[in-house]
Amino acid sequence: MAVLRYTAYPKELMRLFKYRGREVLAEPLGEMMAEVLFEAGIRPEVVTYVPLHPDRMRQRGFNQSELLARQVARRLNLPLRSALQRIRPTLPQSRRSRWERMGALSGAFRLNPRSVGAVVDKRWLVVDDVYTTGSTLVECAKTLKRAGAKQVCSLTWAR
Repeated sequence: MAVLRYTAYPKELMRLFKYRGREVLAEPLGEMMAEVLFEAGIRPEVVTYVPLHPDRMRQRGFNQSELLARQVARRLNLPLRSALQRIRPTLPQSRRSRWERMGALSGAFRLNPRSVGAVVDKRWLVVDDVYTTGSTLVECAKTLKRAGAKQVCSLTWAR
């Protein structure tokens, strides 16, 4: 599920948020995301987010998906868990073709060792900023499902 289509205005907002360090945008964007999810009647039990590789985290200084997930979890009164880890660096998806994106993330995620057992039989929500081909969210969902998640849904700000 996504809040908006990824047209010029949402693209510019995401550029400011993600690449210009306007972290303050996480609050209104996350609020919109929580509202759309709630109105759709989707009721996850736990919220997580697409992790950044540690190298990318050092470069950017924050994980935009984590900031959005924090707001969504807070608005919906749900626990936020760092359930996933990115175990290998990947190029930014925005610089890849559709076909490159589809295979680029295979095996890029694993379950956070601190989350073993906590995933089982729960309905999870994975939050990311932008949905393009869905390959990132598919890989995250596969990882959670292999760990025993009952259901995995995704929520992005734009698609």
